[in-house]
Amino acid sequence: MNITEDDSRKLIKDMGMSEWHTNILLELLKLSREGYLSNASSAVEEVTGRKPITFSQFTKDHSLAFK
Repeated sequence: MNITEDDSRKLIKDMGMSEWHTNILLELLKLSREGYLSNASSAVEEVTGRKPITFSQFTKDHSLAFK
């Protein structure tokens, strides 16, 4: 599903977010759509000694913790 920036802005503001927060969320959405947030960083393995996982995998592994 592709939601326009204008629709996204309205939805975020309707949730009560400030203009500043709205702009930050829209910038993150833009970065995600452009693929900049799609790679797992090697820094995780360098710091923890464990291989990184994707956010999608993290949500699958830990979804019950957020219910």
